[in-house]
Amino acid sequence: MQLAVLQQQRGAFAEALTSLTQARAQTSLPAIAADTFLMQAYTAQAQTLSAQGLLAEARTAYEQAIAHAPLPAWQTPLQQAYGAVTYQLIADEIARGHSTDVEALASSYLASQPDRLQALMNLGDLSVEQSALPLAASFYKQAVAYDDGCQRCYQALAETLLQLQQLDNALSLLRTASRKYPQAAWAHLLAGRAYQDRGEYRSALAEFRKAIALAPHDEDAYQALSAALAQRSVDEAAKVWQQAAEANPDAAWPYLRLAELYRRNRLEKLAQTAYRDAINHDPIAGMKAASPFLGDDELAASVPELGPFAVAGTTYEVNQELTTGWTFLGYHTHEARLAAGETTPLLLFWQAPAGDVPGSEKDGWYRLAGNKWMYRTDAARSLLTNGNFEQVPDDGAIPGFPLDIYKAPAHVHQVLEIERNGSVTRVAALKNDTRTTKSSLASPTIPLEPDTLYLQTAWVQSQARSAYVGRQWRGSSAKPNYTYAAAKLHAPTWQHVAQVAEPLPGSTGVRVWLLNAGSQATVYFDDVTLIPIPNPYNAKAKRRDALEAYLHDPAIASDNSWRAAMATAGPETRIEVTLENGWIFKGYTADESALAAGKPTPLVLYWLNPSGVVPGPPQDGWHEIDDGILWVQIIPQARSLLKNGNFEGKATLRGPAGFPNDVYDTPASVRQVHITQRAGKDTRIAVLANDESNPTSSLASDPFAIDPQHLYLQGGWVRAPEGGAFLGYRWLGPTLTAKPDYGYVARKLKTVAWQHVAGIAIPPQGSEQAQVWLLNFQNTTPVSFDDVFFVPIGRPQSGN
Repeated sequence: MQLAVLQQQRGAFAEALTSLTQARAQTSLPAIAADTFLMQAYTAQAQTLSAQGLLAEARTAYEQAIAHAPLPAWQTPLQQAYGAVTYQLIADEIARGHSTDVEALASSYLASQPDRLQALMNLGDLSVEQSALPLAASFYKQAVAYDDGCQRCYQALAETLLQLQQLDNALSLLRTASRKYPQAAWAHLLAGRAYQDRGEYRSALAEFRKAIALAPHDEDAYQALSAALAQRSVDEAAKVWQQAAEANPDAAWPYLRLAELYRRNRLEKLAQTAYRDAINHDPIAGMKAASPFLGDDELAASVPELGPFAVAGTTYEVNQELTTGWTFLGYHTHEARLAAGETTPLLLFWQAPAGDVPGSEKDGWYRLAGNKWMYRTDAARSLLTNGNFEQVPDDGAIPGFPLDIYKAPAHVHQVLEIERNGSVTRVAALKNDTRTTKSSLASPTIPLEPDTLYLQTAWVQSQARSAYVGRQWRGSSAKPNYTYAAAKLHAPTWQHVAQVAEPLPGSTGVRVWLLNAGSQATVYFDDVTLIPIPNPYNAKAKRRDALEAYLHDPAIASDNSWRAAMATAGPETRIEVTLENGWIFKGYTADESALAAGKPTPLVLYWLNPSGVVPGPPQDGWHEIDDGILWVQIIPQARSLLKNGNFEGKATLRGPAGFPNDVYDTPASVRQVHITQRAGKDTRIAVLANDESNPTSSLASDPFAIDPQHLYLQGGWVRAPEGGAFLGYRWLGPTLTAKPDYGYVARKLKTVAWQHVAGIAIPPQGSEQAQVWLLNFQNTTPVSFDDVFFVPIGRPQSGN
């Protein structure tokens, strides 16, 4: 017996079977034990033979295994394996045209299957796949005879008889099926095709119309009727699809089929109008179908019937649900242009939660069918530099992606010319090896814009599961502070990646990451973009409506829907500051231009309380909006203590009004007021125009009284192309001993574009006054400031 076991383990099945038979005859080994070993040996032999493609030999081995199975329960899985091998043999014999062998094998297969009806249908379907239609008809007839109540069997047999052009037999069967199944639209559809093949045109049309009446959502029935009518009239054929559209008001396929009908008949203008209707109902499918008209700018300009959808480019499907309940369906654009740094039109397609409205048409929003929306901009841009990697690397650093979070050696980062999608292009390569299994390309930090989402896209090729396309959110305290559009991606051929990125709470900037992590393989990237797009969840409108409702009637703060709206919209400006008492400031919403102008304006502050402490009474503006943890503090008439924070007041010889001081005593000529454009509007700004002679300067406000029991919200806008910008404050008081007696909400800031900054100022004991500081420190180029404010906001647990 041991010899047989060893022989079986090394695959010598014939020797093992001989040894087992001898052991059974020469010893007192119980029959059940010997049969068990024989069953196992035959099963192992059958599995090996099957894997080698020796199906007939495997089938014989399974028969022996079944014969030696000592218990009936053990036969069931063996019968299933035997049936599977027999089924594969039948497929081979059908392919060879050996009908006699098929009949014998089929009989054996049917005997091994517990469900004879399903087995007959399996054989019929297999014969259809192998184009053995007479054999398929034979099996389907057996199925009908076995179970006269099987509707699927009737349908399969009728379809096969039609393919065999046995039209009389098919019609006779279909009449029987129609009597047995009066709601079976398929029977009338197939009968119409049979009459059509017999040249009985009117009978065919009648059957097709019956099929549509029974199944008004069946595209095939409309297709059959339209195709039949198109032989004599395109207009009549078109009416079929118009009828389909009325019966299926939320579907795009009637318009797509109508467009195809018009294109086949060279009615291009009508086809374009139909495509527009299709896009309205299913923007992704419709745009893809309309792609022949959108191949380039010239073509797109020639199809006015497509209206706002007439944009050159490619359509990408995404289907991503956001935390707000909106679903990003996909987009259409010329992605290579965006990666090259060009501005180009972009269409975004969204599915809205019931009743939600993103914005108006003047803002670029178009209402489509069924809670769908499109946003169009003609000036989309990527925030990345050299996203197409066409710029030549300098000293090993790839322009636009100078950082490696893993600090991999420079030789790992390469730009190569290879073929992608049929053309030669430059791509970025992270060429890991045995010594370097983690490498990355990271962009500089990009400032975030309020109420903005970011569409991140890339093309990736990776031979291992090591490719990542993601982003790190700067300024957020969330752990982790990074998210991915693709992670552990294995893409042997070029694969497109696209995702809408939602900034993490507290984020002020984002850095794009391209990673090759955890392998020695190479990962390639191309046409990487990060595109700012408007958030369809119109948080600004939600905040405005909720605040107006509160100002009209503060009692609405007890309404759950109002609380939910406030919590979901969140603060317009998101920052995070943790106080010593555990309260976490999450951000605020305010008209900052009004604050900077010194006007009273509503201010909504968001606070997170992990301890469950009530911060203050409702009459002081404190309202719980999420399970005792998230609170809003509403100050109906907030006012900045800083004079002329918007710099619109008359300038003096010493600089902007309200800022007569300079802590560094630099010449007055450095402190200037300019008129420029910011956010599309003319505005006066303060400029500290440093130069080689004056590398450090400041604007310091007149001191103003403060309450040391209150907190203060400071904010403003800064532009510092070469760095050196500070925005902060200084505390004053005769008994003040705190050192340092100043602080900053922005320090050493470097930003080419205008950047918003904000933070919380906490007075130390002994403070009686404060002074706002604007600094240009150790920098020989100008720094600009605008809309600076300093607002008292009370303090949690003490009210206002």
